[in-house]
Amino acid sequence: MRASQLGYEVIVVEDANTTYNQGDRTASEIIQEYNDKFRSFAEVRPAETLLF
Repeated sequence: MRASQLGYEVIVVEDANTTYNQGDRTASEIIQEYNDKFRSFAEVRPAETLLF
């Protein structure tokens, strides 16, 4: 978030993270929750759309 505050373009790769089921939440639900939070300060895109 700080990079965004400093004016940098921030891109989060939405399908390049992992977790495991926790309690009554699936890993997919947790990843989606975090990707939604990232959208408040970053562009969230799938890996296949990025060029390095």
